Amino acid sequence: MKLSVIIPAYNEATTIAQVVERVLEVELDTVEKEIIIVNDGSTDGTDVVLAALVARWPNGLAVTDPSLRRVEVCRKKNREHKAKI
Repeated sequence: MKLSVIIPAYNEATTIAQVVERVLEVELDTVEKEIIIVNDGSTDGTDVVLAALVARWPNGLAVTDPSLRRVEVCRKKNREHKAKI
């Protein structure tokens, strides 16, 4: 079984690392876990924090775009619209 944890992030540079660390600490025995962080166009350096997290846990975080080697998905059209899609 695989569990996908999706974490939305908009200007969460000061908190996103702690959130990801807490999710990674949870032991689920036989359940495979992936973390997907959706960076909704943050302007506070969240992207820099996410890049550092990927470097720290290259196998613990899902890579959404292998060519970018990042754990973020940016949707310019949805920028600042929070959960409204």
